[in-house]
Amino acid sequence: MSATGSDDPTLDPDLSAEDHAYFLAIEKLFNRLADRAHLLAPGDWHLARQWRRAGIPLELLEKAMGEFFRQQKERDPKDRIHSLRRLAPAVAAQWRQVRELTAIADRSGDGVGESVGESEPFDLPVRLEDLAAQLPEELPDREAFAARIRALTGDAETVENALADLDAELFQAAEASLDPAQKAGIDAAVTVALRRLAGRLTRDEITRARDRLRRQVLRERSGLPWLSLF
Repeated sequence: MSATGSDDPTLDPDLSAEDHAYFLAIEKLFNRLADRAHLLAPGDWHLARQWRRAGIPLELLEKAMGEFFRQQKERDPKDRIHSLRRLAPAVAAQWRQVRELTAIADRSGDGVGESVGESEPFDLPVRLEDLAAQLPEELPDREAFAARIRALTGDAETVENALADLDAELFQAAEASLDPAQKAGIDAAVTVALRRLAGRLTRDEITRARDRLRRQVLRERSGLPWLSLF
């Protein structure tokens, strides 16, 4: 979590120039492929941060995302892609392939870095169980949410889309359970974070950032996990 309390890395005052360029390049790439201006949601920024931490190069992202958009357009030209989360399985598959090829090359050489790049098969039930276990104890209807998470089936894209819908429900449930004092505390934290960013963002950018920051502070204080396979 950044010093601002937000998972939107572009709002982090300590962000390096290289990291900032990486995140903005992803947003620009997505908008170009989607052929429209689109503000990435908090969940998208969370995913972009995971890609950065994993060391996924922009060249691989461009290839994986481009192929996904082309294939989806062939399957259903009317289907509009609104989130990076829909692209996550395609990116993960490309990255896994690169890592596996790297591991093979290492094993066929002098053995140096033999374990680098090896990846284990994706275990969907284990990942879903882990997400269900991360739900905070005080969450309203926690067991019902946990059961719905564990019951998800299908390929990675289908499950990821279902998790995105559940994540939105989860957030709404947590927000509805806040008392006035908790709401005031979140608003105060957002105000402090925005003051730190005042010199970096325009007035319009601050307005757009306010809602994202509030959602991130609420998620952090409520202990809500990101419901995502990736």
